[in-house]
Amino acid sequence: MSRIQKWISVGILVLVLVGLGWQYAGWQKQVERHQNALNFWQVQVPKVQEQYPEFNPQDIEQQVSHENQQFEEQKRAVYANSGVILFLGLLSFGAVVFIRKKVEK
Repeated sequence: MSRIQKWISVGILVLVLVGLGWQYAGWQKQVERHQNALNFWQVQVPKVQEQYPEFNPQDIEQQVSHENQQFEEQKRAVYANSGVILFLGLLSFGAVVFIRKKVEK
């Protein structure tokens, strides 16, 4: 591998790691949001109902179920995005290595 190929490969690796780090940070925000939403529906809403009997929210079980379903969809999206980042990184690395071999022939 030439010097320029090595530097391009290192750049690709850094970009892949940054992309995965970005996905991880986004995932942590989603986990925190999910926990806050569950806390709201399971803890805070019953407290408000005790203080204000006229407060009648939608079905709490339905809302918790909807929140869990939404969280599962978001989880799949994170896995898909991370897979795309890895695939594009490997594809780019392969292009850097094999283009030189094609040009030399």
